[in-house]
Order: sequence, then C-alpha cells, then structure tokens
Amino acid sequence: NAKVTTSGNESNDLDGNKVIDGKKDTRWSSEHKDNQWLQLDLGKQIELNQIVLYWESAFAKEYTVSISKDNSTWSKIYSTTEGQAGKNPITFTNTQLRYIKIDCTKRATEWGFSLFEIKAFNLPKELLEERDPQPEWCIGYIITLK
Repeated sequence: NAKVTTSGNESNDLDGNKVIDGKKDTRWSSEHKDNQWLQLDLGKQIELNQIVLYWESAFAKEYTVSISKDNSTWSKIYSTTEGQAGKNPITFTNTQLRYIKIDCTKRATEWGFSLFEIKAFNLPKELLEERDPQPEWCIGYIITLK
C-alpha cells in the first residue's frame, strides 16, 4: 500500500491521500503558500516510466518531480516554470523507484497547490510514443498506488 506525506494540507478533507484514491472529484490542497511538497512511498521498488499529474485550477506554476529508491538519494526527472492545470504526463527512462516527490515552489493562484490524482505507469514503448494514450490502452500496465 502506498503512503502519502505532505508539507501540510488546507484541511483534513483535502489531505494527501486524495491523490491516490482513484476518484476524480477529490483532491489534495496544500496550505495557501509557496514551497509546499507531496511525497508518495509506493511501499516497494517498482519499475516505472511515466507519472501523470492531474492538477486542479489551483496548480503549481513552478515545480519539480524527483524519484528515489531509498528516500535518501533523489534524481530530478522533471522541472518546469510553466506548469498548467489538467493532465500533465511526465515520461522518463524505465527506472526502479519507490518514492516520488513533487516540490511545488510557486503557485499559479492565491490558493494552495491542488492535485486531483497522481498515476504511475510502466507503459510499453509504443504507447509512450503515442501523443495521448487512451486509458483503456493502459489496462494491465497501470501501477495501482493504493
């Protein structure tokens, strides 16, 4: 079972576990300030090659995504200063990892950072090359984070 930790939550109803509950109408919302983070512990090492973030309209304008096998040595796999609301796929070379950390440095709005879902995949190469693979194509390759 995956575990989620955060720098803080706007309220108990908007805690970090909402990003892995599989529901599109629930979300994590941070405190209303910059420099917040969310971290997933997948419970064991898993080989992945894509992480998809589903941001709410209160998205991170600037953020980085890092991965780790041991929660000690981190590798940055993505960084942006032009974040956007909605679906944000991050594709990388097949990598064994256990931890995923999203460091949100600058908000796009006056609200906190807000994520609906985080999904992790180990997709075949031909699907990674598709511009926007449809969810039904991913069945069997989705890593369940619960």
